[in-house]
Amino acid sequence: MVEVYLSKLGFDGDVAPATGLKYVAQVNHFLDVNRAVVEVANIGTIAINTNLPRMVHDLGTILSTKHIDDHSVVGRIISQFDSQKLFAGHNDWEAIKIIRKYYEDNDTSLAKEVEAIRDAYTRIFKPYRIEYNLNNITATILHWLKTLPALLRNFDRQH
Repeated sequence: MVEVYLSKLGFDGDVAPATGLKYVAQVNHFLDVNRAVVEVANIGTIAINTNLPRMVHDLGTILSTKHIDDHSVVGRIISQFDSQKLFAGHNDWEAIKIIRKYYEDNDTSLAKEVEAIRDAYTRIFKPYRIEYNLNNITATILHWLKTLPALLRNFDRQH
């Protein structure tokens, strides 16, 4: 997310500047149930809810130009970003471990913790989420392509 935000701000380094970038999308394919989950979120919303503007501003003297030669600066921002305990008192890696243990090991004692992490995730990212049954992949793809422009317009209005 850090690189996406820096790119949106017009910085270049490992990624090209993309000042018009507005959304980030994530697609997860769950093979066991043959479903796909697509989430689209507004980069500005995510940045504000994860303190990215402050982190970038704090390193502003180092980032005095729009070209990043010193990758340790980006590394410091990523380190700050990753260490935040945004997910019900957990950083992102801790939250992922808890969720995996709950689902993969069927550790039901973590149910309330997983729910709190999921609530925090939704509050921070405010994603537009849609799930697809991939048993009829052609119909699913056609539906998604037809509805994407309207989904993004509605997403803009909501966020």
